Amino acid sequence: MIKAFLLDYDGVYTRGANNDWIFARLAENLDIPFETSSAWLQEIWATFLKGKMTEDEVWSFLEAKYGKPIDRSKRDIWFTWEELTPYPDMVKEVRKLKTAGYVVGVLSNIFANNKETIKARGGYNDFDVVVTSCDLGYKKPEPEIFEAVLKQLKGIEPNEVAFLDDREANAKASEAHDMKGIYVQSHQEAIKDIESLLSV
Repeated sequence: MIKAFLLDYDGVYTRGANNDWIFARLAENLDIPFETSSAWLQEIWATFLKGKMTEDEVWSFLEAKYGKPIDRSKRDIWFTWEELTPYPDMVKEVRKLKTAGYVVGVLSNIFANNKETIKARGGYNDFDVVVTSCDLGYKKPEPEIFEAVLKQLKGIEPNEVAFLDDREANAKASEAHDMKGIYVQSHQEAIKDIESLLSV
C-alpha cells in the first residue's frame, strides 16, 4: 500500500525548465556561441547541482574561461520563478493527497539559487519533506539521495513510497531502493498515475 508520494519538482510539479535556456542566455549575454557556453557550464554542472560550488565560484570559473570580468548585468541566466511556478492542478493534487493522509515530498536536483527562489515564493509550502541535491551533496540518480529521503519518511517502508520523475534513469534508480519508480512525461500523466495508486 502506498503511503507516500515523492515528486521531482522541475518537470513534474512544474512545466520543466530546459537547461538549454541557461546555456542560451549565457551565450547571448556574453556574445559567444551556444556550443561554447554549453561546454563551459557542463564542466561544472554536477558540482554546482550538488552544492559543492557557490554561484560566485561559478562566475569566477566562467570569467576565467571568458578571459575578462563578467558584469553583474550579464549574469541573469538562471531559471525565473515564472519558469519554476507549479502547475495549479498539481498543487491541487498534492493538497488532495495530504488531506487524504498521504505524506508528500519533493526529491529534486536543483541549484541553490533556484531553490531559494522557489522557497521564497512558497513553492515548497505544501510538502512534508524536501530533499535537494544542492543541500545534500548528491544528485539523482546517485543512491545516496534516495537513501537520504527514505530516512526522512519515518514510519514508512520503501515499498510504500511512489516516486515520480520526468527522467527515466531517475525513476529506475529509485526502484533499486524498493520504491515504486514512475517515469512520467507530463503533469497530466503524473496525476493519472497518482490517482491509479490511491487504492493500491
